[in-house]
Amino acid sequence: MLYEGAIKNIRLAELAQEQQDIQKVNQHLIKAQDIVSELSNSLNHQGGENAIASELAALYDYLLNELLQANLKKDTEKMVSARNILNELLEAWA
Repeated sequence: MLYEGAIKNIRLAELAQEQQDIQKVNQHLIKAQDIVSELSNSLNHQGGENAIASELAALYDYLLNELLQANLKKDTEKMVSARNILNELLEAWA
């Protein structure tokens, strides 16, 4: 599932950050960004579920910004924040 993949990559980025492996941090956060972008692109803005799609789109945009900032600043707090939101979405999906 895409949520699980994004969560896994963020966690791997956190571990790489602990090891000061900046290249791996970058690689894993870019993978997580790609997954969140794919989630956003897959939203159906047509029909009766339009409000839900709009809310998810805003949340995905927020997540993308958090992941971008986490990558630029190597900010572990932003990584954890994004991972926690994705965990909540995964739980809701299940």
